[in-house]
Amino acid sequence: MKKFETSFLLGAATAAHQVEGNNTNSDCWAMEQMEHTAYVEPSLNAVDHYNRYEEDIRLMAEAVLKEKTTPISGEGVEIPFISTWQRGICRSIEYPNFKAKKEVTIPDRLHEEEPEFSGFVRYENRFMGEAAATYILEISDAYEGVEVFLNGKSLGIQIVPSYRYELSSYVKDGENEIAIEVATTLERETAKYPNPYAKYIGQEVKPSSFSGITGEVRLLKHENEM
Repeated sequence: MKKFETSFLLGAATAAHQVEGNNTNSDCWAMEQMEHTAYVEPSLNAVDHYNRYEEDIRLMAEAVLKEKTTPISGEGVEIPFISTWQRGICRSIEYPNFKAKKEVTIPDRLHEEEPEFSGFVRYENRFMGEAAATYILEISDAYEGVEVFLNGKSLGIQIVPSYRYELSSYVKDGENEIAIEVATTLERETAKYPNPYAKYIGQEVKPSSFSGITGEVRLLKHENEM
C-alpha cells in the first residue's frame, strides 16, 4: 500500500445547510417543506454543527487536518504579461475541449456575451520569469472555482476570492505559460427550465451570477534575499 508523502495536506470543508441544522432562513429549507418536494427527507438539525462547531473543529484537529495559508503581500514589482489574454469556453461535459477562443480584456464580461453559458472558462497568457525570484499571482474576483496552471502544472483549486497563488516552485528562466480555469455554477444554463419553487414564491427566474474572471489579475515579483 502506497503512503502519502509527508508534505501531503488534507483539508475539510462543509456546506452550511448540510451541517448547521435548523437553517430555517434558507431557500433549501423552504423547498424541503413544499408538497411534492424532490427532497427525500428534511434536514432538521442535520449534524447540529451550529451548536457543536467547537467540538467539530477539535475533532478535525485531532484528525491532523491543518489549514494551509500562503502569506501574501501587496508589495513587490508587478510583472506584465506578454500578450492579451486568450479565452476559451466549454460546457462541463465537453471539458477540456475549449472552443470559441478569442482575445479578451480582464475583467471579463462573459456573462453579457453568453448569458446562458455554464461550464469552464480558460484564460491563457505568458510572462518572462526568473527561477530565483518569488512570484505571486493575485485574482481579485472570479465566478466561481479557480484552478491555475503554470507550464502545464496544476497549482490547485481555490473557491473563495481573492484567489492567490505562489508560483515560485514552477517558474523557469525565460518564458512561462500560465492558464487560469474558472468553473461557473449551473445557474445560467438551468435558468431557462421551469422552476416550481420560484413559481411557488412568485419570483422570476433571472440569473444573478457572473461568469469567468470578473476582477483584476496581477503578477507580483519579489526578489529573494540570499
